[in-house]
Amino acid sequence: MESEKNTNMIDLQHLWKLFVQHVRMILIWTVGLGVIAWGLAAFVIPAKYTATTQILVNQRNSNDNNGQAYTNQQADIQMINTYKDIITNQVILKNASKQLANPSGSQRAYALSVAKLKDSLSVSTQTNSQVFSLNAEAGNPTEAKAIANTVAKVFKKQIRSMMNVNNVTIVSEATTPTSQSFPNKKLFA
Repeated sequence: MESEKNTNMIDLQHLWKLFVQHVRMILIWTVGLGVIAWGLAAFVIPAKYTATTQILVNQRNSNDNNGQAYTNQQADIQMINTYKDIITNQVILKNASKQLANPSGSQRAYALSVAKLKDSLSVSTQTNSQVFSLNAEAGNPTEAKAIANTVAKVFKKQIRSMMNVNNVTIVSEATTPTSQSFPNKKLFA
């Protein structure tokens, strides 16, 4: 019984000696794996770019008293949850897909299916804010910008007829991202 206790004990001096003996190999492996991970992030994993547009939900009644204005504001905040579902709905994305495939002006055409559009979009909100963000992720920065802006414009136009409201404003259109959002090479450096 006494000999069992001795075999189960960890000898810290022995562990320290092993560490000191193999510190060079540990450093080489650490640096080597870090370089491999950075190389994968820089050259193998395809880059993704994210463009964001911000949309405001706000009633446009100027004759409200303060109590009614607060109630309208709270109703607008509650509507954002509904709008988050609608903006990634088939009806909105089908029209956005058509507009991306046949753009007006000098914009480049992008042939994206409704499923691909839905996968590239995400919606984020801040607590108690009437503004929500529509994020579009794509393989190149101009495509991400085009997706975000087109979906936002189609949503703004369609929500009027779908819900018989006129309370959506595009606060800021998406700009062309200058750096990739994925993979983050700084994490591997």
